[in-house]
Amino acid sequence: MRMTRKFRFIYLALALIFAVPILVTMSGCNGGGGGGTIIDTNNLSGLRWAISPTPTNATEMTVDEGTLITVMAYCANANTLVLNPGDGTSTSTVNNATCDNATVNTFQVRYKYSASVSYYNLSVTATNGSKPITNSIRVYVREAPTAVIPSAPQISDTKLTPPEANAGDVVTVTTVISRPEDLGSLCSVSWGNGYAQTYDCQTNMGYQYTNASISGSSATYRVCVTPIKSTTSGSISGNTECKDVKVWKVGTAHVSKPWLITYSSNADTAWENTSDPTYDVLITKSPYATSFVFEGYAPGGVDSIWMKLPWSNDETRIATFSSGATTYWSTNVDFSGQPNGDKIIQFYAKLGGQPGDVLRVLFNLNNTPPTRPYISYWDSYTCTGFATVTIKFKENEALIKDGTQIKPIYSTSTADRYFSDNISFTNSGTYTFHYKTRNAHNVDSDEVAIPIEYDPTCDGGSGGGGGGGTGGGGGTGNDGGVTFNTPTFGLSIPVPSMGYSTIGSTNIFATGKDPTDSVNMLVVYAPSNSEVRRQRLTPGGVTGLPATINAISGIAWCGNSFGGSDNGLLISADGGVFVFKENGNVITYLYKITNANLTTPNALTCNTNMLYVVDNSTSKIVPCSYNSTGYTCNNPIGGTGVGAGYFSDINGIALDTSGSNLWVANSGRHRLTKISTGGSYNTNDYIDLSNSGYPMAIKVVQISGYDFVVYSDAGTMEIIAYGATSFQQKWRVGSPGGGDLQFRNPLSLAINPTLRKIVVGDPMRRDIQILNY
Repeated sequence: MRMTRKFRFIYLALALIFAVPILVTMSGCNGGGGGGTIIDTNNLSGLRWAISPTPTNATEMTVDEGTLITVMAYCANANTLVLNPGDGTSTSTVNNATCDNATVNTFQVRYKYSASVSYYNLSVTATNGSKPITNSIRVYVREAPTAVIPSAPQISDTKLTPPEANAGDVVTVTTVISRPEDLGSLCSVSWGNGYAQTYDCQTNMGYQYTNASISGSSATYRVCVTPIKSTTSGSISGNTECKDVKVWKVGTAHVSKPWLITYSSNADTAWENTSDPTYDVLITKSPYATSFVFEGYAPGGVDSIWMKLPWSNDETRIATFSSGATTYWSTNVDFSGQPNGDKIIQFYAKLGGQPGDVLRVLFNLNNTPPTRPYISYWDSYTCTGFATVTIKFKENEALIKDGTQIKPIYSTSTADRYFSDNISFTNSGTYTFHYKTRNAHNVDSDEVAIPIEYDPTCDGGSGGGGGGGTGGGGGTGNDGGVTFNTPTFGLSIPVPSMGYSTIGSTNIFATGKDPTDSVNMLVVYAPSNSEVRRQRLTPGGVTGLPATINAISGIAWCGNSFGGSDNGLLISADGGVFVFKENGNVITYLYKITNANLTTPNALTCNTNMLYVVDNSTSKIVPCSYNSTGYTCNNPIGGTGVGAGYFSDINGIALDTSGSNLWVANSGRHRLTKISTGGSYNTNDYIDLSNSGYPMAIKVVQISGYDFVVYSDAGTMEIIAYGATSFQQKWRVGSPGGGDLQFRNPLSLAINPTLRKIVVGDPMRRDIQILNY
């Protein structure tokens, strides 16, 4: 069964190899854990978007005048989003935008048609004040079509060939019938000078402008086409499409520039330019080749067409004409062996040896190998036959997997983008996948190899098992002369799709999903007699529960010390905290704690009359007190940030044995942070785990009068202990894998000093391991 949300797991060894800074926001398994987004001005902001109506492709879209365009932007590591329509109107800005990479920020814009504007650059920028990132797209705006009569004929894709001509040249108009039922319709064409014709819409209609209709050296005419269909009740007209044609007067001694039918037959894309005077056409992505093929038309009446290459002072004749009419031409440009940089090719026609206006086409050569992709997240193990690899690479590069392109070049931008490669397996074993990037000139980067192990036997865990074997990789340590021995292996309890676990006074509790229908359930294990019980977290499964519990994000045992409940078991889920009572073998629902500050509750801990809950979306710790009138959850502590008393991605929280301080698994900053229950913070009160540590769950246990901070590490797959006063590591145990004292995602952790047991919940192994110490 596929888990509904991926677990947090940053392979920092890869980060050290590739040495690329990156912001990664992960979500917890089965609704678990996670902190808010930290604004890090040293790292690039993240941005992805969706647009309605759907664009033509990744670089452009075409809409009718007045069409409502909706932009849905998702951002990360940013505090401001700016929409720029690109038409000179004011920008739309959202300060303190919701940048958790999951919440949509919506903008809307409409454009007016302008005959003088080719397109508008619509863009959205996410910024943290230092490292902004922008997504942009060209919006071509058509003149609003005339009203379409129901069942009226429809045309599309109207073209004029050529779009610029000399008087006496034949200008041809073509259209496409949109619907089969309109075949046989006639098209009425107005040539813009008072002359109109009617022709079969499925054929082409030509017209010659004369000098008499041109008052100056040239004139621009709007050519409009309307389809007409005969019916039993009379003729009905359909939509109208218009195009402009520029005509030069014969005898003005002007030779206009040639135009292109295809900018380059093997280029990815090319754009006409309206703002930069140095070139007319920009080829935005060079081909996977060493040459371009261009084809187009020469102005009517000229006798030849020529080309000048940027690496040569000589001009090259492409073709000679004798008919005097507008004439097709084609040529190949070989740029093999040329150095990197911008290149401008010049095309121009001649008449009587005199050159006319120049068409300048710009493209860029860059044969430098691209940067190899950075693997920001991956599953090294899978029990379910599915794994995900998240890859960071550049927008101006393609992504290659095992020799096959899986993502094309997106744009000319060097900004980062991310792709999640979802992989499925059939047979068990270890598979290695190779990723590299390829630039626009067919140059590849170095490869990155990612091994992934598929072990279907870990699906459901390995049941039962004795113990007694000493765990490897551990050691002993002391604080004030106190010896704390390495835990020894106990046993593993299978829990399908296990999410979170805790340990009570006598029983061990875990949350999981019923394998038959994925409904959440509570698994109770009694070490005294090795009994395993399961109760579905539904109204029919738990007495008094008003509705099924869905998105579980944490679990804690508070006994009868919190809120006066006997044997209180707390589960954070569905925007609040559910409180249960255990009486022997029966779990009974008591009540749900809700509060405006608990929008996304996550990890939790408690002591006498006090509950502390992490709110995932804000990275704040919410204290909740209890008295005879109920619960009060006020004065949140901390928040998202890098300063003193702030956090990034909280995955665990624990009270020390005095009840006056909290220890926080500050995963985003790779540290364990100590803060008072009142919110005060000493800048030196933290344990630095360096970049190799990614703490998940955290507990504080007292041995012989001394506090030890024990946490599970998803970066190293270990359970590690530090002295709470010396901040020195005391022991560590565990390694990656599916065997005894091995972990694949140690998501939750609980300790019972009376039973002398450590409980580790692992959703990838789908079990809980009980360690004796």
